[in-house]
Amino acid sequence: MAADLGKRALARAAEILGGSDRLAAYLQTDLEQLQRWSRGAKPPPVRVLHSLAKVLTYRIVASARKRRN
Repeated sequence: MAADLGKRALARAAEILGGSDRLAAYLQTDLEQLQRWSRGAKPPPVRVLHSLAKVLTYRIVASARKRRN
């Protein structure tokens, strides 16, 4: 289940940032490594999970602010 959550977070963050290339750049990793994490072949390190959480949280906060205005 945790691996599935990581894969979903990677996919959503890529969507938010405009693609896998941009996500890889944001995470300061290469596309090949990002694809391994996305397939679940290897779990992303904690620093990557923190970065994903930042992207997802920013999007949630931005959406909430937009709805209030």
